[in-house]
Amino acid sequence: MSDQPLSGKEEEEYIRAQKFLERVRKIHTEVEAQLKCSQQRYKALHDKHRVPCNFKECDLVWLHLVNERLTGDGKKLKPIRYGPFKIIKQIGDNAFQLELPPYMHMYSVINAENLKLFEPSLLDDDPEEDTRLPSVDALRIEQEDPLYEDCLLEQKVRETRHGKYEYFCIGRKGQLPSKSKWYIRDKAIIEFPHLNLA
Repeated sequence: MSDQPLSGKEEEEYIRAQKFLERVRKIHTEVEAQLKCSQQRYKALHDKHRVPCNFKECDLVWLHLVNERLTGDGKKLKPIRYGPFKIIKQIGDNAFQLELPPYMHMYSVINAENLKLFEPSLLDDDPEEDTRLPSVDALRIEQEDPLYEDCLLEQKVRETRHGKYEYFCIGRKGQLPSKSKWYIRDKAIIEFPHLNLA
């Protein structure tokens, strides 16, 4: 600002601008204080469910499997904790990489909330005896061999009010039998003429 004295109108505008700036600064500080307060509240709510990470590398832990991972017959009767598994390394603040067998088909980095420290039973007479239950082998999925050629796996007829329709369950070469698809007769004959479906 120049050193020249302000006229009455300019001085009035200058004072009004200063008041406006002061009001904006005050609003900014109030909003910042409210943001900090709400962040602390959210952090307290979030941390209430946070599991303390008292695990370290080479610890043995139980792995808790959520319901979506338990499939197949009798899944409600399966145990929800498996292991113990060895912690290979810590990833971030709240996640750990476990040494999982390949047939579990799971990503090996697990959140700490799904882990529980393994403590051997004090009641075991023979510490050498391996009595850890449940066994992770209960999770083993029966391995399927891929098909060596296109083949017909199943056939069925479906009756509707418009007539009878014949369907074929066909597995493609190199595909697992469980991934085979159903085809209506006409489409199956066109796509798989070598299977002699006619």
